[in-house]
Amino acid sequence: MLSRVVTLSVLIMCIVCSISVTACKKGYIKWENADSLRTMFGYGVQERKAYPDLVHFFIDGSGSMHGYSDPAGDFIPTINKIVNLMSQFKEDQIIFSKFGASCSSLTGDLKSILYQIAKREFYSEERTDISKPIDVATMNKNTLNIVFTDGLQSTSNPEADFIMLARAIKGYLGTDGFIRIYGKLAPFEGRYYSLTGKKWIQIPKGSKRPLFCMVFGKQQYASFAEEIVSNQFEHMFEIGISNPNNLQYETKQLDKAILHYEDIRELKLSNLELKQKSDTLSIALIGKNEPVHNEVSYSILFSNNHKRHEFVNHSKGKSDVIRDEDRILIHIPYKEAEKGLYLIQLAFIRQLPEWIQSWDTKDDSSLENVTKSLNLKLWAETILSSFKDDIRAMTSTEYYIQIVY
Repeated sequence: MLSRVVTLSVLIMCIVCSISVTACKKGYIKWENADSLRTMFGYGVQERKAYPDLVHFFIDGSGSMHGYSDPAGDFIPTINKIVNLMSQFKEDQIIFSKFGASCSSLTGDLKSILYQIAKREFYSEERTDISKPIDVATMNKNTLNIVFTDGLQSTSNPEADFIMLARAIKGYLGTDGFIRIYGKLAPFEGRYYSLTGKKWIQIPKGSKRPLFCMVFGKQQYASFAEEIVSNQFEHMFEIGISNPNNLQYETKQLDKAILHYEDIRELKLSNLELKQKSDTLSIALIGKNEPVHNEVSYSILFSNNHKRHEFVNHSKGKSDVIRDEDRILIHIPYKEAEKGLYLIQLAFIRQLPEWIQSWDTKDDSSLENVTKSLNLKLWAETILSSFKDDIRAMTSTEYYIQIVY
């Protein structure tokens, strides 16, 4: 019996070794981690979690925020919960400012400041300029900035101000930052000022209005920000972070020129073999609960000496993402293929989420639109478009493919 077990173990080991040798013969590179793949395409290493020196809260003090401050609401409790989750920070590491047409620091100890913002008379500013917190934020780059607002840009030219806001955020974040816009419908008791109707509108009791939290800072602060903020909101839109995904290669490919060899799930990498020349590579991926993407940016590197990791740029471009039931299809031009190893990055391009589009309105003068936000889409779209030339920031998630031909 023991002899049979030993024989079986040896046989299994031989099979494993045979597979390992075959993989080497096929010419695939064994990548150490996801960062080693990312750097091949000019992406920096995703920063590991770190804590900021300061956390700076900016509270919109305009009159339209007055209704959120009702004792029965959850605006003030939301701020209190976030502060409570920051037990590792000393009081002098948590600072508050009030903004409207300008921005000014709140003074006193943490307890007295939390008392200040809980009072309804705190919300008395006549106008709101969401770009004002950025002017203060630029003074210290080692800060996580958290801005609470109803998103109502009550200046004379909101479109121009959104552009200046986007430019300021892009300049502040540079190439290693992130920004998130969180949103939820929060209890609102009172009235708000309609910019389109030029009048104050009384909200019926029990109503809710959109409340937003804009969080931005260095990429390495993103994990900490998620821990303290995300659970307080229903929705989130972010720029600057490439997230994990549930995508995997669909082995039942329509493209007969491709032979699937293996998947390295932890790297989101598939190893394929090209059996014959093809003008187009047709790639199908499947994955549950993935966000909708309409476009993918592809980059192809080529090596005829993969043992030395000597790669040259082969081609790059963008392709539409086609949805076919539970699959997504991507067609990549692939002409003039030489014998060797091809490394492909599929970078899924970030787009506005559905919740931002459905919450947007061009008319805030009607109670029918009480749960919508004036120019929300313009606000988010302007920030997003300012990053359009930064593929790292625009990448929502990634998938990699190695092809031996």
